[in-house]
Amino acid sequence: MMKHLRISIAVLAAGFIASGCVSNGTFKKMEEGKKQEIATLQQEKASISKENSSLEQQNTELKQQVSSLDQQKASVQQQGWVAGAGEGRLARSQPAAAEAV
Repeated sequence: MMKHLRISIAVLAAGFIASGCVSNGTFKKMEEGKKQEIATLQQEKASISKENSSLEQQNTELKQQVSSLDQQKASVQQQGWVAGAGEGRLARSQPAAAEAV
């Protein structure tokens, strides 16, 4: 009886060891699928990184344009030009003394 129990346990143990939790073919399929998924994600990451760099460059250029426009605006204001009657035209502002006359 003890001998049969030991043999049964040994056979069961050998069966578990030989079969494993997942068959080798199933494991290989899963592994290949994960490798493809990783490759796809790496490509997406590279694409997003490239897009991010492009957007950062555009942002820098736009900030430079804003700065340039601010300088032009300040220059125009220093020269005494003001917006005319909301029509989008510029008119030369008159000095306060000239208006009093």
